[in-house]
Amino acid sequence: MGLVDVLLGRSSLAAAIRKDPISPLHLLLSQQETQRGLVALPRDKLQTLLNTAKKDYDVIVIDSPPLFAVSDPQILMTMADVTILIVRWGRTSQKVVNYALELVRRASGQIAGVVLSRVRLDALARYGEGDAGYYGKESQHYYSS
Repeated sequence: MGLVDVLLGRSSLAAAIRKDPISPLHLLLSQQETQRGLVALPRDKLQTLLNTAKKDYDVIVIDSPPLFAVSDPQILMTMADVTILIVRWGRTSQKVVNYALELVRRASGQIAGVVLSRVRLDALARYGEGDAGYYGKESQHYYSS
């Protein structure tokens, strides 16, 4: 059971929610059927589902495909309170980031922030900015070789 089952009325939200065994997170997983994207699913029911979930949860995080891959993120950002843009270090150009920010603005989305993923701490330290050296050593156990 998952998102599609809830949206199509085959399951209740409560029955489809899964508790992560190693954290306090509750998850509503998408399903294989969503490979066609959200355009094939009833948007009004998705908005109702989000509104219902807001009553029981303090924070709802929607993980979507990349902004330019499919239309799902553009649909979701109109339903979300805020959007966080994830940008890959050394791969995503400034031009692409600016275009993504413009798409969010056009969709009346609110940018909560930008997260840089897969940061190379050794390369970041060469810029002489921030505390990459200190935090890199302190958080080394989070990263694998």
